[in-house]
Amino acid sequence: MMKQFKLAYDLHPWLRRVSWGLLAVAGIGIYYLSGGFPPRAWMLLFAVLPQLAHLWALRGPAIALPVTLLVFQSLTWLITWGLFIGVCGAMIRLWRLMQHERKEFEADLQEAHDEITEEQDMLPWSPLPLPARQKPPMTLTKSFEKEPLTPTHSWQRQLSLHLNVGVGWNVGTTRKHKPNEDSLVAFQGTCIYNCRLLP
Repeated sequence: MMKQFKLAYDLHPWLRRVSWGLLAVAGIGIYYLSGGFPPRAWMLLFAVLPQLAHLWALRGPAIALPVTLLVFQSLTWLITWGLFIGVCGAMIRLWRLMQHERKEFEADLQEAHDEITEEQDMLPWSPLPLPARQKPPMTLTKSFEKEPLTPTHSWQRQLSLHLNVGVGWNVGTTRKHKPNEDSLVAFQGTCIYNCRLLP
């Protein structure tokens, strides 16, 4: 699950913003619920521990339950603050790792761009006109130009040949050793699927 979160965190900027926002809200909530930092339970525990012998002499075993609850509350706030700080540290480490990987990628991209530029500059001189090559962009573009799938020149339309392609039963069963006078093509090994021939 952590790998999926890291991948989504790396890919989606909105998830990074939401994560940091939730972390900030959690930090503010922990701060106010615990009574600030350090929590009031810690300060009370540190005030009670030196006087524990005196309180035991005054109250006896009745003081054991409140002190135990105070210790558990202090441990709860310690674990909560520890988890919060640990999650913040993990998010910061992940952010730094992403920045480092992005810098490495940009350095590799720059190096590849420089190699392509050097190769183009090292092309030998030719008296024939060469088509001008464009340098690849340094940044990724989100828009892609659609290239026409079919040629649109009129002379290419005039030279086109119209073929009727279809599937038929084996035409060579009756004339296996005779030439194919009617210009049919017979494919061996066709597949039959749902009582239909498939090429």
